[in-house]
Order: sequence, then structure tokens, then C-alpha cells
Amino acid sequence: MFAPDAFATDAYGFLTNQLGHAAFGLVATGIVAFVMRLRTGHDMRAPALLVVAVAYFLGWEAAWQTLWIAGPMDALADTFFVVCGGWIGIALWGRAGPQAAAGIAAAGSALALGVWRRRR
Repeated sequence: MFAPDAFATDAYGFLTNQLGHAAFGLVATGIVAFVMRLRTGHDMRAPALLVVAVAYFLGWEAAWQTLWIAGPMDALADTFFVVCGGWIGIALWGRAGPQAAAGIAAAGSALALGVWRRRR
């Protein structure tokens, strides 16, 4: 379970995998931002995204998945989608439409490129 895979020839696998990473980023950033706000009394959405991104990359991709099993580019792509999900979430929670649109455009472009590269 959770075996590293870059889905080099599986467009659908790539799409669903990266959407899962984005969903994780959205939820994890929301939870961390909420806890940080409870502890500090201040809006902590942006710092929460940074915490989630660094913790995900170091704790999951580098330590648990050891970066090199599916390759460093897969680790960076996975982290990118975690960040995009968190970015979209904090933008929407802050009612910042243009920032949310930029996050959606970044994630959507990367998804489209990744699926296109893996088409059969």
C-alpha cells in the first residue's frame, strides 16, 4: 500500500494520484491552519501551507518513500500537488478569487501536461 509510483505509462493513475495529493494538501493545510490559529489567535494560513509542504516533503517523500524509489521528479511533482491543494484551499478560505484561480491554473496545467505525456 502506498508504494511509490510515477505512473509513467498510466494517465488515469497519474491523474487520480495527483488529485489525491491536492486533496491531501487542501485538508492538511486547513487542519494545520486551524490548529495554529487556535494556538496563536492569528490568521496562519500561509505559514500552515509552508509547514504542510515541508513536513510532507521531508516526512513522507524524503524519509518514508526515500525520494529515489519512484525518482526525485516524482517526489517533487507529488509535493507540488500537495502545495497546489493547500494554496487553492487557503485562497478560497480567504475569499481571494484570483489567487485561487492561479492555483487551479497551475495544478490544472500540470495535470494536463502529465496526462498528455502519459497518453497511449
